[in-house]
Amino acid sequence: GDYDKLVIKAIVFGLSFVTIFNAQAKIGDQIYNIKARTYQLLVGIAYQSIAANQTQKAARFWSDVERALEQSKPNLEEGLRYLSNYFQLDITLDPDLKTKLEAQIDKAKATSQKTEIVKGLLQKLRRAHLLEALDRFGCSDLKQQYISHFPPQLAGKIP
Repeated sequence: GDYDKLVIKAIVFGLSFVTIFNAQAKIGDQIYNIKARTYQLLVGIAYQSIAANQTQKAARFWSDVERALEQSKPNLEEGLRYLSNYFQLDITLDPDLKTKLEAQIDKAKATSQKTEIVKGLLQKLRRAHLLEALDRFGCSDLKQQYISHFPPQLAGKIP
């Protein structure tokens, strides 16, 4: 019935798409690879779209993080302790990188210009762990501000 027709259409469309996508066009002496040109065009469009949408959002987020860190000075020690434990326990980091990150944490503890260093350390976290780190730095208001923009089914899963 209808299912059989749907399957046949899907197979025909799939084979047609693959055939056209893998085809080459010869114009004069030039041979054009349709797949490579199409792929390059689509990737370029996607890249530009992501850059246009996400660069501004990322810049806004990290500016908000800087502002929140500057307002949460009493919690910087707890946050730095969390980052130190996080990086030391991350089994994917090589020992040299762990040493460099620990040196950055020590530098943040010793300088009055902590915000920029801490922001750089936060950018090295996995995105899924960033909200926990913001909590540790006393940036709960910032965390809540961004969670409020998440879809309800996702926001409900964030501690």
